[in-house]
Amino acid sequence: MRFEVTILCSGDKVKIQVTDGESRCQFLDLEMDAAEFTAALGRHAARPAKGVVCGLDKVGLIQENKSWEFEITPVGSFYHGRQEIARKAAKLSCPEGWTPDLAFSSQDSFFRKGEEEWARTTIRRWVPKNDPSQEPT
Repeated sequence: MRFEVTILCSGDKVKIQVTDGESRCQFLDLEMDAAEFTAALGRHAARPAKGVVCGLDKVGLIQENKSWEFEITPVGSFYHGRQEIARKAAKLSCPEGWTPDLAFSSQDSFFRKGEEEWARTTIRRWVPKNDPSQEPT
């Protein structure tokens, strides 16, 4: 397996983030005092750190993504509330097994098809390597 490590130093804290190179999922986020990090670099073993582990179910899988467009229903002052409307619609209508990006912050996130309002986002899923039953649709 291939992993990527990011070390961010700021003042008296050091953040260490570990990402799976295949799934692009950050699954470990550690925070240490700068003094403890320095001690670890100096070969002092088992230094204390606070951390969060998440996304282990995606480690070792391959991330697939594609663009997805869907119709949204305008309500009230549509321009100002369209991001929240799009988030709700994306959660309800996203194809099974996929996860939508809920940012909707790109210029291309919203558009019209005739008189209808549409939204565009990226959807993602994680599949085993070389699994022919999971071909992109």
